[in-house]
Amino acid sequence: MRYNGINPSSIPLTSMASEPTAKTGKIPRERRLPSFLQHGLNAILRRVWYLHPPIIMTVALPPGGAILALRTAAKPSTERLHLRNVFAAGRRYYLQANNSGFLMTTNAKQTWRYAHRTSAITIMRGFLRREHDITFVEMHSRMKISYLLDVLLIPTFIASLIISMPWQNWMVVGLIVSLYALSWFGHRYNAILEAYEMLFFVEKTFEDYQPQIAPMLEAQDAEIIYDRRHDFASAWQTFYEDVIHPDIPKE
Repeated sequence: MRYNGINPSSIPLTSMASEPTAKTGKIPRERRLPSFLQHGLNAILRRVWYLHPPIIMTVALPPGGAILALRTAAKPSTERLHLRNVFAAGRRYYLQANNSGFLMTTNAKQTWRYAHRTSAITIMRGFLRREHDITFVEMHSRMKISYLLDVLLIPTFIASLIISMPWQNWMVVGLIVSLYALSWFGHRYNAILEAYEMLFFVEKTFEDYQPQIAPMLEAQDAEIIYDRRHDFASAWQTFYEDVIHPDIPKE
């Protein structure tokens, strides 16, 4: 399956025209952030907010059929044993359809607590677009805001204790920076893991609905030579002669 990456935050931020300007009948000038600010904002969003580049999959189903296929696959059943790997460790998927596509979250069982499940920390948003009997499914994943803020809670509490210690400044600063860095990497990679679990689920769901695209011949491959040894008629004649005249030596 082929994936194409697209920058999710490449669309410039614009501001709406004010009411007095709109009444003059003049087209307002488009206001944009300076390029260096736009690039900086995009870099921050990619590192902090989004978890992977947008993923595009093609499906030979209408958008409604794609949503129905996802809803059906999200329910574990013995009739769909080919999807058993997506439900490993008690993982479940929750789908909410909207006008542009769908929203998806996932969670799993807590092995250390009976009948408890983990909280969803990643939100996947899918956009469905229909073109020439093929539906394009574009998926973006981001961390939930509550989980993003959770990065600061424990390090801030421990940092308040470390500051009061009679240690050297370089040691205090190093410990505080290490606490925030470890918390950040742990939270982000947990969210990335959930995002790729949902991508794997979508890929397995649409595995049987891939469009059949005829292969294109390249210009340098236009002249094709067929080997007579692989021709059916020639192979059948050889087999017939072997059966009828088994004693005749072959060239």
